[in-house]
Amino acid sequence: MQPGLRLVWLAEQAHLYLALAAAAGKRAWVNGASIGEGPAGYLWLTPVTLRAGQNLLEWELVAEQAVNLRAAWAFVRDPARFRRPEWLTSPSAPVRDSRVRFTAHFSIPFAPVEGALHVGTALPCRVLINGTEIGRQGGFDPYGFMMRVQRYTTLPFGRVPIP
Repeated sequence: MQPGLRLVWLAEQAHLYLALAAAAGKRAWVNGASIGEGPAGYLWLTPVTLRAGQNLLEWELVAEQAVNLRAAWAFVRDPARFRRPEWLTSPSAPVRDSRVRFTAHFSIPFAPVEGALHVGTALPCRVLINGTEIGRQGGFDPYGFMMRVQRYTTLPFGRVPIP
């Protein structure tokens, strides 16, 4: 079990959302009052009301398996803008010598200046944005089969063709 404790000060009362992310079961309290237990999954977004002045945020994380437990939290006004994808996984068991492709399509309503993408895989992969390869990872690994997360910074973002 991993407890957390933070003090937050606001000039005036605010209706916000607590975003609590961790690979664990989650429970939280604001100013001593329980705000509940998070659902299954990595990210829990739940509405909270913070009073003017000092507010106490407490949480408890319980890992379901032995992990190096890390967590992130934030108070946000618009939960839809904060949502992050969960891990993308194949819907069926892997098949030797097969190819798995994950794609996502989205629009950005402005000309981006910078961007970053994190890709985690235990096997070789290519990372493309708008058909342009921005990176590769995996391949020869003298340390054995192991999940690795690589950060790809697309600076300047303009080097990738944006339709």
